Amino acid sequence: FVFGMIPKEIVIMLCNHLQSHDVYTCLFLNKELYSIFITELWRSPNLSSDHDIFWLYKHLSQSNHLLCYKIKELHFKCIPRDDHLLDILPLTAKVEKIVIEQAFKLTDRALGYISQHCKQLKHIELQNNKSFTDASTIALGQCPQLSTVKLDQCFGLSSRAIEHLVHLPITHLTMSFTNESAYQVRSLTRLRYLYVTQESSISRWFFVHLILDRATGLPYLPNLETLCFGGGLTDPDAVIPFMDTHPSITGLQMDGELTDQ
Repeated sequence: FVFGMIPKEIVIMLCNHLQSHDVYTCLFLNKELYSIFITELWRSPNLSSDHDIFWLYKHLSQSNHLLCYKIKELHFKCIPRDDHLLDILPLTAKVEKIVIEQAFKLTDRALGYISQHCKQLKHIELQNNKSFTDASTIALGQCPQLSTVKLDQCFGLSSRAIEHLVHLPITHLTMSFTNESAYQVRSLTRLRYLYVTQESSISRWFFVHLILDRATGLPYLPNLETLCFGGGLTDPDAVIPFMDTHPSITGLQMDGELTDQ
């Protein structure tokens, strides 16, 4: 049996199912297992506290860029600040996915750092921030490979924020929208997953603007597969003609007050 022949998918499953201390024990069983597991461990380092961020920065800055190319994901489970990203991002140029569960201490500057240093970014999730402005989406628009954008509970963005993203290959989008936002959303023709998060109810006009291109008679979002609503609907019936004209939709999630009708 040769450890080097283990498929990467199996290695990932092993890492995910083992406790952290068991993974580190496996590292020292032999050289082959070490080379396999160490790459996977560095692929997505644990960032659950300020101490973890400092630890990562320390090791990256001392590695002469050897570790920088291993990191593909940054998942912040703590509450990072702009200066944390300013320290880490220049040392993680190959990162493809960034998730920040509590982003309320970040400003538009943080998104500027991301677009400046993470040109291979494909996936970004930012939650709970009311200070981001359209400058943030302008910055994200400079990440040419970005396909998943989740700005959940980020209510400082205007109705025109999406227009800075329409040139990207976006397939998954989570944002707060107004009726006017629909004009920008319908330009995302590759979209497969749309999650609408709102502080208030969603108007029927949002769907009216999205249904069909009158010039061609075709739906604006022909590839849409999943539609989710994080807020109520002022007129739940408005979603019916939208569903009728988008037969590719296989998943529908509606939160809020609904009746049997």
